[in-house]
Amino acid sequence: MILGQESVATSTIASDSTSYRCYLHHDISDSSEALSEVTYRRQRHNSVVSLYKLHLTGLCHQPRIQTHAKQPESHLAKIDIGIEHAFIVPVNRSSTWAFLIDTPKTVGHYPKLDKLVELGNNCWQWELQELGGKGFSHQIVYAVEYHFDEAAGSIIWEPIADRGNSVIRGAFQLTDHAEGTHVVLSTSGQLDVPVPGLLKAMAKPYVKGEFTSQIETFAANLRKAIGNEKGV
Repeated sequence: MILGQESVATSTIASDSTSYRCYLHHDISDSSEALSEVTYRRQRHNSVVSLYKLHLTGLCHQPRIQTHAKQPESHLAKIDIGIEHAFIVPVNRSSTWAFLIDTPKTVGHYPKLDKLVELGNNCWQWELQELGGKGFSHQIVYAVEYHFDEAAGSIIWEPIADRGNSVIRGAFQLTDHAEGTHVVLSTSGQLDVPVPGLLKAMAKPYVKGEFTSQIETFAANLRKAIGNEKGV
């Protein structure tokens, strides 16, 4: 059976009043990658009742990958990101600086933060809420070290090696503005997202778009929060 693009088929084999069903989803044109072998085993009364081998042209629906541990390279969709978002807050630079150097307070405005873990010496581990699409679920985790330079108006975070599953760096750059303070939030790096091989092409734009949306919401949340604390 050759399944067309975006087609779904169902195959069922039955034995001893038990049915085993595999849903096939094929969304690529390269059928050479679509051959899979599924072995069914069933035990009853402490003995093996039957062994089935089903050769199917198509891809059996894979379970959702759900982990933030390091995965084999072949299972990873490597997604490069580079985002810059500028905004103006209606308070002076010193007040904006005082707000942003409070890392827990600042990061607390990130829209999908699950946990911020203090590692000591201006080092923090970000653990975001799980994101997911069709066929995968993943929690982005990364650790960074913060560097502060008030004279230059810069707050920079650099990745800490061998912690988490992604490499992220970023910065706040503050400059004086007639209406208050001009802030540029930038972030870049690489997200390693484990997905079934045939879903990589679909996962990349989804994850990149979701992460970009989170950064934009983060900037909007900070603008509002800093503006509401003119006395900081």
